[in-house]
Amino acid sequence: MPNRMLRDWTDSYAVNELDAGGERLFTRLIMKADDYGRFHADPRLIRSACFPLKDEVRDTDISRWLAACQKAGLIRCYAGPLGREYLEIVGFNQRLRLKKPRFPAPPSNDGHVTDTCPPEVEDEVEVEEKRIRSVGVAVAPPAPAISDVQWLGLLKADAAYEGIDVDREHAKMVRWCEANHKKPSRRRFINWLNRVERPMKALSNGSGAYRQDPVGREPIKPKLI
Repeated sequence: MPNRMLRDWTDSYAVNELDAGGERLFTRLIMKADDYGRFHADPRLIRSACFPLKDEVRDTDISRWLAACQKAGLIRCYAGPLGREYLEIVGFNQRLRLKKPRFPAPPSNDGHVTDTCPPEVEDEVEVEEKRIRSVGVAVAPPAPAISDVQWLGLLKADAAYEGIDVDREHAKMVRWCEANHKKPSRRRFINWLNRVERPMKALSNGSGAYRQDPVGREPIKPKLI
């Protein structure tokens, strides 16, 4: 386990924005991050690594604390190769012992990963950009990526999925993909959600009958990055 230095942040405005759980997560991320301040941003991996003995800590707690740390400017989340989510602690500034980071670097200002990636891990956007350039068509700059945590938050706020446990359905979809050797992409999850049946609600006329709310409109799909 690497040795880490904890600075005095008792008068830090950024840390003061966190609740006790968020500050505890931030402290444990410092302990687990590599020498470049990077670590997984998947709540499931964070929970198993940072809270192995805390059965009461849920993935939803991790997601909420991560969002709070990012809002306070203490970390930034980003998508790495193969669409996996990572985070970087801002201003980590720990003494480097390793010549090579354990986790991929975040994108630079031009939208590309600062570390050199082998061609076989180029994402779909880069492949499509190369194809379009090869036929001489101008390519628009890529839209800024959002993390899975932020993307799932948009789905939870979408009225089209009201009454659906988005976190639970996402975990079920991931398990299904693992069992069937499929990629748990965002497009696949949107299709998964659109097949989920809404919970039944009792009618207000006192008849004891139940109805299922219709979707009512086309769901607002967060942009697939």
